[in-house]
Amino acid sequence: MLEIRLLGEFDVRLEGKLIEIPSRPAQSLLAYLVLNAETRHRREKLAGLLWPESEESNARSNLRHALWRIRKSIGEKYILADKVSISFMPSKDCQLDISFLGKEKIEAESVDDLIREVSVYGGELLPGFYESWVVLERERLRSAFEQTIQRLLDLLIEKRSWLEILEWGERWIALGYVHEPAYRALMIAHSGLGDSSGVAVVYQRCCHALSSELGVEPSEQTRSTYEWLSKGGEPLVVERVYPERERADAAADAVRMLLKHWRSQSVEVLDLASLAMVYAAGMDEPYDPEDASLLLRSALHHEVDIEPWLKCTGSPKVTVTVLDEVLDTYPKPQVRMSIVQALKGLDNEEADNVLLSVVKNDDSAEVRAEAAVTLARRGKQEAVTGCLLEQMDLSDNSAAIAAFVAVADEVGLPDDVGPYPKLPVLAALTERRWEDGRQLFLRQIGRACLGAVIVSALHGSAAPFYIALSLPDSYHNTLQVLSLPTWMLSGALGMMLIGGVQGLASSFAIGMTDVFLRGRARRIWRHLLGGLAGLAHAGFLIAFTIMGSVTPLSEPAVYVFIYVMYSLLFAAALSIVFPQLGTSASTRQQLRRAAWGAAAAVIATIPYAIGYLYYFDEAPGTIPERFMFSILLTLGIALAIKNPGMDIDPITNP
Repeated sequence: MLEIRLLGEFDVRLEGKLIEIPSRPAQSLLAYLVLNAETRHRREKLAGLLWPESEESNARSNLRHALWRIRKSIGEKYILADKVSISFMPSKDCQLDISFLGKEKIEAESVDDLIREVSVYGGELLPGFYESWVVLERERLRSAFEQTIQRLLDLLIEKRSWLEILEWGERWIALGYVHEPAYRALMIAHSGLGDSSGVAVVYQRCCHALSSELGVEPSEQTRSTYEWLSKGGEPLVVERVYPERERADAAADAVRMLLKHWRSQSVEVLDLASLAMVYAAGMDEPYDPEDASLLLRSALHHEVDIEPWLKCTGSPKVTVTVLDEVLDTYPKPQVRMSIVQALKGLDNEEADNVLLSVVKNDDSAEVRAEAAVTLARRGKQEAVTGCLLEQMDLSDNSAAIAAFVAVADEVGLPDDVGPYPKLPVLAALTERRWEDGRQLFLRQIGRACLGAVIVSALHGSAAPFYIALSLPDSYHNTLQVLSLPTWMLSGALGMMLIGGVQGLASSFAIGMTDVFLRGRARRIWRHLLGGLAGLAHAGFLIAFTIMGSVTPLSEPAVYVFIYVMYSLLFAAALSIVFPQLGTSASTRQQLRRAAWGAAAAVIATIPYAIGYLYYFDEAPGTIPERFMFSILLTLGIALAIKNPGMDIDPITNP
């Protein structure tokens, strides 16, 4: 059972035990995913939303680390991540306090339903979090809670449940807001209980709270309610505060009046609190173009998720016009990136024209590349590449080169692209692919080396027992010189060196192939370069032979050839266990790869073993040790590099 509380506190429990997520960014990411459960969020959107002040590469790196922390804390079953998006997928064993609020109700709710909904609201959303998106969601959920508890109090008044009204009215007031509907409900409840003095006390409390907190007098409705009840009027005759339809209409009218007021004051950008107020109203109908423009500009200014505000325009044409206007003010790169991503969802000529303007003029490599790739994927490769080539000819424009490289890497260049500076483009392409794959590459090397070192050490520590089985006399003679623990330790250290270096060489060669190559040729080069990595193993065999560890019965040209051929074939078999860099690989998949790799390694070892018996003065009993090493090294690396989930952006294959 996974329990996540975001209202009143940040609290995560798994099977009833408190789960610590020490990183605040990881907490924010989990909270955002939970608030928008079952929604697929693009990685670049999450990175920009949660780390708006960081460069794109740093923001994506932060996102990967935060995602890793979440998976480490709550497990992998709830987080669905791929190379493009991340989402939180709740299951039946999840309890999320926010799931009870803010959803449209299909059927009439009972008192029990409403009590269950308002009971989860222990306070404002994520207290202590100050990100812009939190402020908006906090206001939305507070508004949803207020609407729900108003429905509850209305229903309790109908049922004459006076004591329950007192309980829930006081709970509402205790949350720290001045809510006149709560005070009116309390007055009605006291009147229903025949407590006229209680009615007066509640009214005085309401007057004092409004005066001290807001500096205003009670509303006409509150005053009239008090006067009616103080004269002995029937409580049930008092009208509801805001009947459901009237309440929604009143909120919409209030928002429209506020927007009209702000525009009359020539407000260019709303402050975050005002934007949150409009967001909480949750109007379904589109706003007037002027209002929509103000809201969208404000959302971009505060760098919050603009997707909800795109819907308020009601017209793609209005959306493009507003986004273009904001671009003309040349905001921060993060904001320009948000605009480009919004334009990606508007497949029309006006949006394409704005994107083409970004391709021509923007000085941010990331923003220009995003716009260029978007247009190229819409079939406008020639226009994009022509524009970028022109920019490169006019000046040494690094942003234009980066965008050109992005198009070439992700979409491809048109056949008639024309001449372009190949060396700068090649250098930029190399740098781009290295930056994209560097963390994956280093991570794979570390894991492969670790797996190789562990199994090689275990295999080497068993060397005395291999000798005991094949050469009993040699085993007893050696024990006269070395103690068994010393012998096992020396064998472990020697094989750690051999296996670790081979794991490093194989993971380096295959990783470099995945980082820098694309297309069908990559598969061939993975095995080819993976096989060449076997020269590291051949070097050890040659060195040990020269030092006298084994006695060759042939010329160096013969045994060197045997060593090299065996090592190349063995390393080529080892390359089978490496999944494409960054792709997901479960334990079962890696065991299957290990089985194929071990079978190929054993086959590669057979001719070596035959040649070994013929060209070296060595007992036949040592041959099984070499087969065992081939199997164990393959299995150890395969299990070490398994990736249970794609918490790091994979190397794609366009």
